Amino acid sequence: MLMRGPPIEAKIIVSGGGYNPVVAYLEVTPVNVGQVVRLRKPHPCGSVTWEIRRLGADVGLKCQGCGRIVMLTRREFERRLDPKDKGGQTK
Repeated sequence: MLMRGPPIEAKIIVSGGGYNPVVAYLEVTPVNVGQVVRLRKPHPCGSVTWEIRRLGADVGLKCQGCGRIVMLTRREFERRLDPKDKGGQTK
């Protein structure tokens, strides 16, 4: 089952000094531990689906084909996530 929802906004202060700090908003894809997501490129085993094992600054993923566990930075994970599957699936 695909879960769709609006992106979550994270508040980031770009410049920290002075009376008028500049604030930027970053869209974060809403995903949870246990969800199955699809990445753009297939793993060498041929699978394109991954289970999310850990969330934070890094994202831990487990390949659904061979069971390999990899860690990606949040930025790299967001970039590799398939645009058709931004919401992910619940296990």
